[in-house]
Amino acid sequence: RPGDLDEDTILALANLAEEQVPLASGRTENRYAFNGVLETEATAAENLNDLSSSWGGWWTCERGRLTVGGAAWEEPAFTVTEDMLVGGIQVTARKPFEEQFNTVKAQYADPENEHVVTDLPVLDSATYIAADNGEPLVLDMGELPGETGFARGQRLMKLALLKGRRQKQVTLPCSLAAWPVRLGDTIRVSLPRRGWTAKTFEVTGRTVHIGEDGVRVTLSCIET
Repeated sequence: RPGDLDEDTILALANLAEEQVPLASGRTENRYAFNGVLETEATAAENLNDLSSSWGGWWTCERGRLTVGGAAWEEPAFTVTEDMLVGGIQVTARKPFEEQFNTVKAQYADPENEHVVTDLPVLDSATYIAADNGEPLVLDMGELPGETGFARGQRLMKLALLKGRRQKQVTLPCSLAAWPVRLGDTIRVSLPRRGWTAKTFEVTGRTVHIGEDGVRVTLSCIET
C-alpha cells in the first residue's frame, strides 16, 4: 500500500540507481541493478536483504513505513549539540579486531558465460593491510545477489571495503529535539568538550524510550 512506503527514499534510490557510470569499454551502465530472481518461498525480509545488497545499502521499517538507504553519502541536514543530550555518550574508537577486514572477495553471474557464477578480482588495500599489522583479513561476500555486471560488482566490493573501515562509533542519548532524525540519516555532531565540531556520522540505530523523565531518542552512529 502506498502509505506503507517511504516514497521519498525509494524514489531517491531509483534515481541514483539509474545514474549512468562510464565503463572502460566506452559504454555506460546503471550505477546499481538487480538482475536476479526473488523466490516466493523466501520471506519478505530475505528478499529485501537480497535487493538491498544490490546497492550496498539497507532497508528497514521506520515509523511504520518501508525505508531504504545507504546507497550514497547524503549532506547532513541535522546537527546534534550538547544541549540536546540527556545522558552520557558512549564512544568506541575502533571496531573489534575480529570485525576488521582489508581484503574483499565476491562472485557474480557472468552474462557472457551463461550466467555461471564467476570470481571477481580480489580487492585489497595495502594501506589497510599495513594498519592491520600486515595481516590479510578477508571478507568473502560470496555470490552477489542479482549481480551480472563485472564493473558493478567491483563497485560493490569497494563500497563494502570503504564502509567496513569506518571505525569510530558513538551512542547519543538525546531529548525529543532529535525526533526528526531518521535511521540512515547523515548528521553532524558538535560536542566542544570532545573537540568535535560538525563531525559527520551516519545513524545506524534509533530507539525511542518514554519514561517518567520524558522522551529519550537514542541514536547509534558511525563516523563517515
